[in-house]
Amino acid sequence: MTNKFKYAPSDRLDAVSSSDYVTMLQEASQHLVEIFEYAKIHGRIPIMEVQEKMIPSMKELLNDFKLSTLLLNLQNKDDYTLFHCISVGVLSTLMGKWLHLSDQEMDMLAVAGTLHDVGKLKIPDEILSKPGKLTHDEFELVKQHTVFGYEMIDGSPGASSNEALAALEHHEKVDGRGYPRRLVGNEISVFGKIVGIADVFQAMVSKRPYHNSLPIYQVLDQMHDGAFGKFDAHFVTLFITKIMENLVGETVKLTNGEVGVIIMINTLDPMRPLIKIDKEFIDLSKNYSINIVDFQE
Repeated sequence: MTNKFKYAPSDRLDAVSSSDYVTMLQEASQHLVEIFEYAKIHGRIPIMEVQEKMIPSMKELLNDFKLSTLLLNLQNKDDYTLFHCISVGVLSTLMGKWLHLSDQEMDMLAVAGTLHDVGKLKIPDEILSKPGKLTHDEFELVKQHTVFGYEMIDGSPGASSNEALAALEHHEKVDGRGYPRRLVGNEISVFGKIVGIADVFQAMVSKRPYHNSLPIYQVLDQMHDGAFGKFDAHFVTLFITKIMENLVGETVKLTNGEVGVIIMINTLDPMRPLIKIDKEFIDLSKNYSINIVDFQE
């Protein structure tokens, strides 16, 4: 009989001090500042510099850090744009690992995730940081960052078509309601789908000028509820399941006010795991009167 619950997986990330992680993120962000400054002046990206300076840092982050530490440190940074791009690069690469992509594909995915928003360099800062609702014309201009990014990457020596397509397609949705081309289903490239999931997740868990950060669990739950409309069902289910599996052992707050520890993940319903509270166990897949509020820091 197949056990529907799953303990912590073998690819769970090992813990390293949060301060070391912050230092590595700061170094990566400084490299990205230089890369973006070059791109803004020249209209193209030094792809080799991205490969040499950004990819090794991302691989080190993924090899050395516990996922809960990773997620915590990818939230609420002072310079949203820089940390967002780095975060999407890291999360996209992590998805590539879970999809068992080749090393070459994962390297390209790291570049694609990091550069997915490079087209925003051509959007005025006052629009990007506007705290209120954008006008119709402002929003139409912002949507063009996908096209601008594609053109910049496509025109850069050493760039791949997959990296350019990720910039173009990361806001496309499988139900055809995305932009800029309103693609449907498998018309969207694999890189576009992966980077799109990482982009939405990281944006929702981060504080922005126009909205506060949302709890990580709440974001995962919302992505799960919309899995079969906005996102590729296979990719988003894998993303949610793997994150939940890697959070086995983490402490969570529940809607009944109690605090417990995730013991096992229900593979059929990963958002409703088995929780241990003191000496008692609560199977959330059978008890829908109780929900997780968020992970306990």
